[in-house]
Amino acid sequence: MKTSHASVTVALFASVLAFYAPVSSAALADYGLISGAGGLGTATSWTDDASEVKVIGTGFISTAQTNFGINQATSGTTANTLAYAGSLWWDQYTISGGSGAGSASFSAALDGSLTSSGLAGAGVGYVLAVSSTLPTSFDIDFSTLNVLDTSNWLDSQLAAFNTPGGANVLAYYVDGVSGNDLKAIDELYSGSFAFTYDTPFYIGAALLTGAGGNSGTANFSHTATFNIGLSAGDTLMVASVPEPGEWAMLLAGLGLIGLRLRARRRQAVG
Repeated sequence: MKTSHASVTVALFASVLAFYAPVSSAALADYGLISGAGGLGTATSWTDDASEVKVIGTGFISTAQTNFGINQATSGTTANTLAYAGSLWWDQYTISGGSGAGSASFSAALDGSLTSSGLAGAGVGYVLAVSSTLPTSFDIDFSTLNVLDTSNWLDSQLAAFNTPGGANVLAYYVDGVSGNDLKAIDELYSGSFAFTYDTPFYIGAALLTGAGGNSGTANFSHTATFNIGLSAGDTLMVASVPEPGEWAMLLAGLGLIGLRLRARRRQAVG
């Protein structure tokens, strides 16, 4: 696992802004998607599906998009302002095929760039974690975001993964630039984690970006990706994926639609 920390020196990040996930701990399902984007002087826009969120304000643009296993977020400024975007997913997994304790492999990648010019800065934070229990909350608060200490800010936001059952951080990255600087980020993570057969567990990932000043950009539209690998003979059930019976019903429905379309075409030709 590789960890990078850097300080960024644009006080605009310390502006009083809040970026709260539109869910409560009591309402959390076994799986979910959250994307949010905003900037100084604008309300945060949200989505809880795989669609893109885009917010354009005076001197900034922020976008975010989330899918299971994929995070995307971009923040950019062209004026003396601030922009932020966040992408978060979590899912419940169950592995069968054995008994007692088991081990699964994983791989993840974080690909993007941070740029700044003049009195500007940009930062990124990413975490991938596995937990035996559902995280208690996914609140993310930008009111405490201070580019002088991006690492501590990100750590505070990862409290959602510090569940009562404990969490195992599989991948973690936080970094920033300021002044006239450019940093390309291409992080690869791999390893393994323990689980108990036929016992559900949770994996989630959060990607947060922020940019401030007159020309800062955190571009992570390339995505942060995650994959899981199993031992021979093991099978995986994922809460966000329909059950086999549901897939059969879906495919049957698509087949009926296809038959109707072909029938209409024959009638049109006739």
